[in-house]
Amino acid sequence: MHNHRFMRHGSPTGGGTFYGENIRFLESLVGTTETKCIPWPFGSSAKRGYVTLDGVEGTAARAMCTIAKGKPPSPGMEAAHTCGNGHHGCVNPNHIYWATHAENHRDMVNHGVNQLGERHGMSKLTEADVRQIKKMIAARELRRVDIGAKFGVSRQAINDIASGKNWGWLTP
Repeated sequence: MHNHRFMRHGSPTGGGTFYGENIRFLESLVGTTETKCIPWPFGSSAKRGYVTLDGVEGTAARAMCTIAKGKPPSPGMEAAHTCGNGHHGCVNPNHIYWATHAENHRDMVNHGVNQLGERHGMSKLTEADVRQIKKMIAARELRRVDIGAKFGVSRQAINDIASGKNWGWLTP
């Protein structure tokens, strides 16, 4: 049991928190003037804390955004971070704001958190390749299956580039 507590909480005597302690911590941060990231100090999953606020379980960042900024303006809004450290568990209310899914992912790309394009570990194409592919598709120089063979990818990969599903942010 001690080893389990050590692995889960970082201490053999570690354990859960008292009911409501994590919400009280978030509420104590409202109005702070701290400019540095404030990490989530409680047990976490993948460095992000999970809390239950008003009967709804979610991330600590989302709970902090709800407490500090109010409920989301529309359904589907996400708690985004100006600091780019949401994946490290930052709960500083000055760094968190409501954003759409697209805005949140755009911020993650800008902060280097979300690996798109060449930076993705599974990418077979470079930005230059994709620009050339997009020009070839627009000019209808070759069939898509032939374009895929030329670049060592499948016809479906070329279709995904053409439709904007993959590499959609890149212009020819």
